[in-house]
Amino acid sequence: MISQSTSLKLIDHPQVSSTSHLTTTQQDRTDRLDFPNQESAVVLAAGEDAATVSEPIKSVRELRRVTEGVDRRDDCSLQFGFIRQAETHSLLIFFAVWGLLTRLGLSAVGDFAGRSVFSLLLVQVVGCFTMGFSVALKDRLDDLHPLLYLGLTTGYCGSVTTFSSWMIQVFQTFARFPGPARSKFYNFLDGFNQTYVTFGMCIFALKSGFELATLLEQRMARRRVNVPTLFWKRVLSAIIISLGPATWLGSIILFVFGPSSWRGDLTYSMIISPTGTLARFYLGKINLLNISTRHGFPFGTFLANSLATGFLAALTFLQYTSHSRKQPELCGGLQGLKDGFCGCLSTISTFFFELFKARLTSNSVRYFLASWIVGQTLCVLFLGTYLWTHELDERCEFPK
Repeated sequence: MISQSTSLKLIDHPQVSSTSHLTTTQQDRTDRLDFPNQESAVVLAAGEDAATVSEPIKSVRELRRVTEGVDRRDDCSLQFGFIRQAETHSLLIFFAVWGLLTRLGLSAVGDFAGRSVFSLLLVQVVGCFTMGFSVALKDRLDDLHPLLYLGLTTGYCGSVTTFSSWMIQVFQTFARFPGPARSKFYNFLDGFNQTYVTFGMCIFALKSGFELATLLEQRMARRRVNVPTLFWKRVLSAIIISLGPATWLGSIILFVFGPSSWRGDLTYSMIISPTGTLARFYLGKINLLNISTRHGFPFGTFLANSLATGFLAALTFLQYTSHSRKQPELCGGLQGLKDGFCGCLSTISTFFFELFKARLTSNSVRYFLASWIVGQTLCVLFLGTYLWTHELDERCEFPK
């Protein structure tokens, strides 16, 4: 026989006391909650040492409905986790492509004859300014959507800025490659200038964006963010999940049916860029591990920037080989890997934000010097050894 003293156990939940008692009527209302649209759910499980139900269970059907509630809620939790993961990947893909396009566009705008500042600086400053702006408005962005902050910082800003290109550019000025020969002292001075100018301007841009957003936040503090209804939350979730695949599919369509002259400078990179951003996102999880927090050293960002710099140095010397000059598609693919994968795998905005948070401490100085020295060492190993042991020809160019 089924005992009428069968009881339920209430698992701890941030919004529900562990000593709360659920009546049968309350249980019915709980069954109708839409768990996939909540951060977590009240989980009920049958147990012998649990709080007794205030009303006895009077039928086998009612007992089956109560005891099977655990499986239903487990399914809802899994469904919610899948939806949230799909939204995360979709937003990262979407912002990765648009971050790449921003970087390429700003590089083209800043690359003109007679310029006094290298074009890459404009890219880094815009990305760091946006990063600081987004960090200051994190709470308001979270009110709009819990993943919007992640999309803007990790997805967009991380794809606009690039640590690996900075390292390659500094190495090229140290080695005076390419360019006419000059004094080694001037080579060193030029590389040092690019280092401290980038450092100073990025910190300034990050701080400026943060202060401006803080000022705007104070003026918008009284304005309440309208919380969307359950229906509009589901509509918004469907739109977000479709953004990434649609953007990636659009890049493929543009690659196949668009002008072939765009492949070398644009569409190869658009197709590849999401892979670099997603790889950086997962490497960034190492920053939360004990190995990073205990030593005050973000190993995830460090690893992403180092890998991207090594790959970029290797891809750069491959563009100077005769094989790449004879095959235009190979040349375009190499450029796509450089701009798309390496450019999105590495980031300066997150790098300088981590330095900005740590302020001037021994850990932050160690982190900066280790990142810079390892970056330059990788450039010497993968690019410098080829540069100093081979007679260089022209770099391959994708036909316009």
